[in-house]
Amino acid sequence: MDIFMASTASREAAALVQRLQARGHVVHSCRSRHEPNDVSCAALRGIECPLDAQPVDVAVGVGPEPGVDRLGDGEVCAIRRQIPLILFDRPDDPLGRWAAALAPAHQALEVIDQVNTAILPDHTAEARRTVRDWLRRHELDETAVDVEVRRRHGALLVELWVDERITERDAEGLGVYLAQCVRRFDPWAKGIDVSVHDATGLINN
Repeated sequence: MDIFMASTASREAAALVQRLQARGHVVHSCRSRHEPNDVSCAALRGIECPLDAQPVDVAVGVGPEPGVDRLGDGEVCAIRRQIPLILFDRPDDPLGRWAAALAPAHQALEVIDQVNTAILPDHTAEARRTVRDWLRRHELDETAVDVEVRRRHGALLVELWVDERITERDAEGLGVYLAQCVRRFDPWAKGIDVSVHDATGLINN
């Protein structure tokens, strides 16, 4: 898994990086390891932002809460790109209202895995609104289709389930339309893959 940490300079963050790397995860950061006192934002240093360059699935912040120097705060950037942010040992952080999870650092590996496999609530809600509108226009029952959206390798995986009331042709057309709507909702994702399933299994991918 590709994991984003805006800064790995603190003792707590460095310890978590070691635990994540030991599990085979790749950690990306804004701050330069060679110039730790330089401007924290990679883009402001004239290099490519890791959130733009890497297939990040989750963003992680670990206590203590950053100080006043939050110039180009990477955690805010992750939230704006709708990447799930997990905050460890930071119960009072103002970013907590947008975080996917708040937890103690000793639970980090478990919580990161849970968030990584969970549906994206805002993306899924948007996808379900799109599906409801499509079903109403086609005068079909809202229970004929369900959809979930997850993040995979920096891209979005949209899984669409249809029952016998939806023809294969209509299901494929809905999948294309859904991908377009999800792309408008999240223009930052590396890509969008739509899988359509019926009672017999996978129709297309």
